[in-house]
Amino acid sequence: MWSDFAAKVGSTTRSTNFPQHAALRRLRRWEGERKVVNGKAYDYQVTAEKFELTASIPLEEIEDDNIGAYNAMVEDMGMQAALWADDLCFDTLIAGTSALAFDGKAFFANDHELKSGATIDNLFGSTSLTKANVAAIIAQMMSYVGEDGRSLRIRPNLLVVPPALEDAGRAIVGSNLIAQVFGSNTAAAGVENTMRGRLELKVYPELAAAAGGADDAFYVMDTTRSAKPIVMVERKAPAMTFKGKPEDDNVFWDDELVMGVRARGVAGYGPFWLAAKATA
Repeated sequence: MWSDFAAKVGSTTRSTNFPQHAALRRLRRWEGERKVVNGKAYDYQVTAEKFELTASIPLEEIEDDNIGAYNAMVEDMGMQAALWADDLCFDTLIAGTSALAFDGKAFFANDHELKSGATIDNLFGSTSLTKANVAAIIAQMMSYVGEDGRSLRIRPNLLVVPPALEDAGRAIVGSNLIAQVFGSNTAAAGVENTMRGRLELKVYPELAAAAGGADDAFYVMDTTRSAKPIVMVERKAPAMTFKGKPEDDNVFWDDELVMGVRARGVAGYGPFWLAAKATA
């Protein structure tokens, strides 16, 4: 699921640099010579880390044709290898209120600054998941400007929630009518839901409080372009190795077959203006 909100980048070195800018390049009327437009350069670097998963099977279990009992374990190792990028990207998303983006501030912060005097706020506190709050976050994201003072052209298209907020999220993006209280009336009336179909809802169990996230936090994202809020750097894709030859030490000394998965990679942050986080 990581590719819903993260962009994959291959790497041939231990550390990967991401030159970042926030000045949009626009076509201009060609008068005289070409004009080189350079935005402010930011140095952002991530370093790949190693990951492993290892298991063993007693050799007599294979000799006695009892391998079926271990099929689930082997299949789960394959599943965990497939979910490795998910683990990295969701951990990085959750850490966004403290881990730093390319401008030296937390990825989700109230004081990103690209243009002097104009800040980008992509962290909303005391903000519950309601239609009005989501609409306000979308409006603020669409008003972000870059270093050149022009619109960053943000088009939010994704509402990301933990399981605890699934019902509220579905009501916002899918209901034809939504409850609204008018004036001093205590009864809510059903009005047309203008948010219906505007965002796609994604519900991720990895964002639940029990999994390290928060049950009252949600995210609004723009994933319509090649750049994404999160970057997944794959240095070495997960690969499984088996050690089961008679001359292998694990077979000779311990009488067991050993299998292991190895991978190298890291997840980091893309442009912070592509995502906003809110908590109640």
